[in-house]
This record gives sequence, C-alpha cells and structure tokens, in this order.
Amino acid sequence: MSIHALHPNHPRPRLVTWPGLLEACSTELEVIAVARDFLATLSHEEFASLPEDARPPKLLEADDVTGYAFTLVRLECDSPAAGTALLERMAAFFSSASIRLAQVLTASGAPGNRQSA
Repeated sequence: MSIHALHPNHPRPRLVTWPGLLEACSTELEVIAVARDFLATLSHEEFASLPEDARPPKLLEADDVTGYAFTLVRLECDSPAAGTALLERMAAFFSSASIRLAQVLTASGAPGNRQSA
C-alpha cells in the first residue's frame, strides 16, 4: 500500500463502472468503443448461452448499438420467463448506451437529428 492512500487529502480512487464509462463518452465512436469493450468481457460460455437472436452484431455505428438495444429489450419483453441475468444485464447496458448515443449525437448536431426551430 502506498503512503499516499493513507493521506487524508489524497483523493480516493474512483470506481470504474459501465455507466460511468458511458457518461464519459463525448462522441459516437467513444460510445461504440465502450460497447465493444463491454461485449469483450463476455466469456465464451456466456456468449454461447445467448439465444441465437440475442447474439451481438458487429458494432460499427450508432444504429448498430441502438438496434441491438432494441433487440435485447424486445427479447426480454416477448419472453420474460426466458430472461436470464445475462440478457437483463446486456439489455440494461445497451439501453444506456443507446440513450448516451442520443445525447451525444444531439449535442453534436449530427446530421439526421431533428432539432426544433
């Protein structure tokens, strides 16, 4: 342990969370990178346990992330009894990523976003 960790004025280390990582994103590409990192944490067994239609697509642009979020939430709603903790966790993460993308794209004035006049 470092003596700095015991010093009363030393800032406490921040916990890194998926919501925190998403909140720190300021571009579409950053959100996509965090989503890819999230998927990279899945073990082979977890990936194999996903239903075929819940397996992730290649995440290349915002539409891939938001479309996948919709797919996961739809699967949860269509068959709540079949919802696993993994599917629920993935749906929650990708829903948050989709919301963050909307915020980032709106703030950047990205083409295709309608803003009131």
